[in-house]
Order: sequence, then structure tokens, then C-alpha cells
Amino acid sequence: MIDYGNRIVMKYILLGLLSISFNLQAVDQTCRSETEFPSSTPSEDFEINNNGTVVHQASGLMWQQCAHGFDGADCSNGNVITLNWSEALELAEASNFAGYNDWRLPNLKELFTIVEQRCKYPSMSLTVFPFIYSNNSPYRFFWTSTPDLSSDNYARAIDFSFGQAVSPWRNNLNRVRLVRDNK
Repeated sequence: MIDYGNRIVMKYILLGLLSISFNLQAVDQTCRSETEFPSSTPSEDFEINNNGTVVHQASGLMWQQCAHGFDGADCSNGNVITLNWSEALELAEASNFAGYNDWRLPNLKELFTIVEQRCKYPSMSLTVFPFIYSNNSPYRFFWTSTPDLSSDNYARAIDFSFGQAVSPWRNNLNRVRLVRDNK
């Protein structure tokens, strides 16, 4: 005898697992027009290299184009990788991305140099920094190297949904985008 109740439950479990596995999506970004709100970080200020890096001409900083764990021209290859603050600092110290060994976690001021104030979801140039998010991952927050001076339990990050500084627990799992001085 077939137990149809269990078959239906299994069907929904399998559908749920498939939706989690393939739940990477492009972001539905919204931006004010250039005439309404001039760009704070114009795409033209960046040089996109063919090695997964971009150089911000205004600041002289070289950035990973994709969030750590992703690669490819549209940053769609790879997996969401989130780390706590200590792990993010260690990753930066050990990174040899694109053949450079002087990567670091950006400080709060540096990470703000890539925030696009006229846009949200995310507040960055998608031309320069293609952005993929997953519903089962804390996609919004990117760590900085800046500690929160009010408590040893917190560190500074930027919430790229609106481009705002936040102070999550150091044990929270957040995304990482490394930076280096472009010498």
C-alpha cells in the first residue's frame, strides 16, 4: 500500500532543498536618476582588470571585484562564503588573490569609497561589482577591519542594502571583499 501523505511530504522536502540549492539570484537594484542624485561612486572611476580585480582611480585602491567565494565576469561562479570577524582578518592576511600577497580587510573609510549613495539593494555599482545574493545567507553585511570602539564584542561593517555602517557581533557570519593599495 502506498502512503500518499508521506509522498507529498517528501515532495515538498525535495522542492525545498532544490530551492535552497539554486537560490542564488541577481539583485533587483533601485537607483535614483543622475539628475536627481548625482553618482557618489561613478563606474567610470574604476578600471576593471581581467584578473578579478578593479582599481578605484579616485582612492588608488585595488578591490576584489567579486565578494569572496565568487568569481567570473558576472560573479556568478562559486558559493556564498561568510566568515566571522577573526576569520575574515585571517583570510585577508593569507590571501594571494590574483597573484598579490598584500591583501587586507578594508577599514570602514575605505569600504565606504565603493558605496553608491544613489542606489539601494545594493548600494554599489553593479557594473563594477556584480552582486549575487542568496536568501539563506546574510548577504548584506561586509566586514571591515575597524573594531567598534564601544565594545570588544563588535566590529564595523557596511550594510550594502542601504550603504550604512553597522556594528555586528564579531562572531556573526558576514561577507568579505578584500582590498590592497595599488602601487
